[in-house]
Amino acid sequence: MKIVQEFSLISVGGFEASNDWLNIRSEIRQAISLIAHPPGASGFTINPTRHGNGVKPIKEACMVTLSERFGWELETAVHYATRSPG
Repeated sequence: MKIVQEFSLISVGGFEASNDWLNIRSEIRQAISLIAHPPGASGFTINPTRHGNGVKPIKEACMVTLSERFGWELETAVHYATRSPG
C-alpha cells in the first residue's frame, strides 16, 4: 500500500522534530507499505464489490508488522497517573 498524503493533526511542542517521532513515523510508514490485499498478494488490489475491502484485514496486516517487526505493544491500556486524583 502507498501513502499518498500525510496530515499533522496535532503538533505541539518539539516532539514532531524529535528522533523518537522520526523513528515512530518511519516504522508506521514501513508497516503501511508492506500491506497486501488480499492477504498473501504481492501488492494491494481494491475489490470493487460491496464489503470487498474490509478495514479489519488491512488494519491487522499493519498491526502484525508493527508488533512482529518493530516490537510494538498493540492497543494496550495507558495509565497516566499513578494515584487517584485528589
